[in-house]
Amino acid sequence: MGKPVEFATVSNSGTEAAVSMTYPFILNKGHHEQKHATILLQRKSATECWLIGDLKGPRGESLLENVEAWHKQYGNGS
Repeated sequence: MGKPVEFATVSNSGTEAAVSMTYPFILNKGHHEQKHATILLQRKSATECWLIGDLKGPRGESLLENVEAWHKQYGNGS
């Protein structure tokens, strides 16, 4: 991940917001491409702090869904 990293508000309802993060993905000096991820934020009311609800990667995969699926398949509470 290189610089510059740019953030832009995609949506904001007051209690849920989506923020897009765009950045150069650099494999080597000769190859880089623009990628983006989306951070989903939530809060209970307009006066409370924002909390991260999910992170969607460059391919649209949900971190929350991946973690839940892993725990469903491999997690046994021990």
